[in-house]
Amino acid sequence: MSETIDVNPGDRPPKPEGTQKPVWGRRVLTVLVALAAVGGFTAVVIYSYDSGNVPSAGTGAPVITAQKGPTKIRPKDPGGMAVPDRDKQVYGRLNAAEKPAQAERLLPPPEIVMNKPSAESSAKQMAAMTEREMEKAAKRLSAIAPAARSPASMDIPPPPPSAIAPPPRMAASQPKKTAKEAIVAPRQVAKLGKAPMKSSASSYRIQIASLRSQGDAKKAWGRLTKKHKDLFGKLQSNIVRVDLKGKGTFYRLQAGPLADRPSAKTLCSRLKKRKIGCLVVKP
Repeated sequence: MSETIDVNPGDRPPKPEGTQKPVWGRRVLTVLVALAAVGGFTAVVIYSYDSGNVPSAGTGAPVITAQKGPTKIRPKDPGGMAVPDRDKQVYGRLNAAEKPAQAERLLPPPEIVMNKPSAESSAKQMAAMTEREMEKAAKRLSAIAPAARSPASMDIPPPPPSAIAPPPRMAASQPKKTAKEAIVAPRQVAKLGKAPMKSSASSYRIQIASLRSQGDAKKAWGRLTKKHKDLFGKLQSNIVRVDLKGKGTFYRLQAGPLADRPSAKTLCSRLKKRKIGCLVVKP
């Protein structure tokens, strides 16, 4: 029969003193390693910051200046193979007086880039342009006025002598017919004389071109009426010849009649939108 033995922990013999490891030594070692790591990181940050802020020794980038004198000099004795007939210009022009043919330029010249004008300068330019246009219009109207008045100021030609004073034989044989002819002929001449006065003297017109010949003016009118039938369909052409000193003879293409100045200006504005020059002509 076995017996149970109660073991008391206090009855065990203590361990020898040399076998126990001190706990505080491990803690001190851990703290020293952490401090070394933090110090190293701090040193790296400080070094990089100071190296970036160190001022450069020079004031700027170095400038390398070129030496004075020519960069290339032909040697007195270049050497090499002597090529014969170097003075013979086979491909030269046979006639030195001939000039090379100038190439035909089909495209328009390049646009000139201009600075944007200020408000004051643009206002002055507009005022100067309006004054110039008014002066040009006044000169044109003064040149047109004599030509416009010429149909109205023309004297009505006298009736033919056969209608006014027939020979004695005709007057004796047919007195009634000659009297009727003498009365009818002046009336017809008077009607023909009054017709151009209504279209030229009492109505406004517009001038759209000034050409060198009457044929060119007629061709221009034909092209304009065909292309812009909605604007020129109800108007009639009037070609006025004007002799300008020092410039020659011009044929001014005008269209009308128009009721008043506002209607003429409205038509001119519509023509200018289609890039057609226009000028209002007073009656």
